[in-house]
This record gives sequence, C-alpha cells and structure tokens, in this order.
Amino acid sequence: APGQPVTVRLVGGGGKESSKSTATTLPGLEWRRVIVAHTVATPGPLRLEIVADPVPAGDTLLVDEVVVRTG
Repeated sequence: APGQPVTVRLVGGGGKESSKSTATTLPGLEWRRVIVAHTVATPGPLRLEIVADPVPAGDTLLVDEVVVRTG
C-alpha cells in the first residue's frame, strides 16, 4: 500500500555488528530501490533484515534482486 514504511539493515559478526538501518516509505505499486552500506569487521555470515510493520491484511511486500557486493 502507498505509504508503507519499510526498514532494511545488514547484520554480521554473529549479530554483534550491524549497519545503520535504512528506512523508506513505499510509493505503492512502484518499485523502490533501497541501498544499505555495511562494513564487516570480522568474517562470517551476513544476515539481511527487512521489516515492514504493520503490513495490512491482504497486502504483499515483494523483494527482488538482492545484491551483496564486496570491496
């Protein structure tokens, strides 16, 4: 739905380090690019968290083309 707030962040280092959250408000049925920068201090798994709360009943949040780059 238009105006749906969504927050994206990356978590690494066994949950001990995380990026700053990036929040955006969705425009409705159009796609919105969200970029999150994160520098990993220690090697290990990296978790992507996407939070859209509250999502009205019957609405859907579609996530497409997640890209993780090194460098």
